[in-house]
Amino acid sequence: MLAIIVKVLLLQIVVIGLIIFILKKVLDRKLIDGAISKLEFWRVPDGDHTKSDSPFDQTSSLPNASIPLATVAVTSYSNLNQQDKGRIQKAAVKNFGSMVKLSFQTDRGLLGGMIIALNDQQIKFDLKERLRQAFSR
Repeated sequence: MLAIIVKVLLLQIVVIGLIIFILKKVLDRKLIDGAISKLEFWRVPDGDHTKSDSPFDQTSSLPNASIPLATVAVTSYSNLNQQDKGRIQKAAVKNFGSMVKLSFQTDRGLLGGMIIALNDQQIKFDLKERLRQAFSR
């Protein structure tokens, strides 16, 4: 009888672990999609790349055209796939011009999702921040 109870408990632990793993993967994907979508829907007024409706502060025009006008730093929990990187690059070029510089890095401390930063402005769609907000209420 005890052996059956132990087997049932072990099976429940495995099932719970699998469910948590799947939920974390789905949540990570949703957070990444949300951050990229927010970046994609920012609008810079036509012909004006020094002011924008985005929360990012646009850097001023520089006389040397080879120097990027903006550097967008993308920090994610895990390595991004090429499709996500392409969406980020396309949105950054659309919002900040062709002289934007992108940098991608990973930070396992995020627990999931990503942060997109330009200067002191950030799009925070990371699991660590969401958990902190949920438990601080």
